[in-house]
Amino acid sequence: MSQRSGKARAKELRSLRVVPYSRNRTIEALTGTTWGAPSYNSYLVRRCHELVTKQVSDLTVEDLRLLIGQNIALPYLIPLALEKLEEDPLAAGDFHPGDLLDAVTRSLPRFWEVNPALRSQLEAIIASVPAASKLRRLDEISRSDEEDDDTIDLVQELAATPGGPQQLITRYARTTSAILARTISFTLASIAASGTAASAATLFDFIRALSVDDDSTHINCLTALQRQAINDCPWPSLDHPPPTLLLFLEKCLAGHELVRLTAIDYVNQLIHRRWLPGHFTKPQLTAFRASLNRLGLEAILAW
Repeated sequence: MSQRSGKARAKELRSLRVVPYSRNRTIEALTGTTWGAPSYNSYLVRRCHELVTKQVSDLTVEDLRLLIGQNIALPYLIPLALEKLEEDPLAAGDFHPGDLLDAVTRSLPRFWEVNPALRSQLEAIIASVPAASKLRRLDEISRSDEEDDDTIDLVQELAATPGGPQQLITRYARTTSAILARTISFTLASIAASGTAASAATLFDFIRALSVDDDSTHINCLTALQRQAINDCPWPSLDHPPPTLLLFLEKCLAGHELVRLTAIDYVNQLIHRRWLPGHFTKPQLTAFRASLNRLGLEAILAW
């Protein structure tokens, strides 16, 4: 390699290195170039000329896909694209789910050579694509609330990944889909057999946010609670049972017969282990007794 070509390569590599910048500026301002009027009358050329005068912070997924696909201003656009891809690896422009990731992965290899931290970030995003695909399918099921043979497999596969149960709860605890809520609660009941504080916390996060009034979901949650109690892990902290527990039990005790009987079994389990009344405050217990009195179930509280 000649000295001149070596210097040219070094200059190019420096120009590709990511440095701090303001996203309130345009690509023209950041690169110090003025594009002017397009010299070729095609949609792609015209659109690129328009986008370089737009604030970087205002660029959409499709804008990023188009510009990165042309290897334009990569040090300014790739970091923003990676942020969007971390939120959704299958973020879509105008073509198909994942088209932004396609554009990023096809960008100049030399860019990744001088930005190894971003390359590692991209590799992690690519590794998350299978999970993202499953979440997209569950999103469709949640919106349609139709029976789907894949629902159980999708939920269980996601739950088996690191952080998967919490990701499911964060995304779907408030779902209006009885099918999805039922499947997640069934999976949580399976996980509850491990009897860990983490599984207990996840279960209560789900119960706290649960918005679907579905008997099967309630029974699954009660089953999970019973399994946690058997494993001496009824809640994340024995000293501070979640306030949502008694509220959930009140709802179940007012439900249909099978739900009510399952809830009574769990209450008796708590009493037998002396977690009820032992770990609850006097106001909590007073409110719980009053609720049971209204339901005609005060006899189950024989402590």
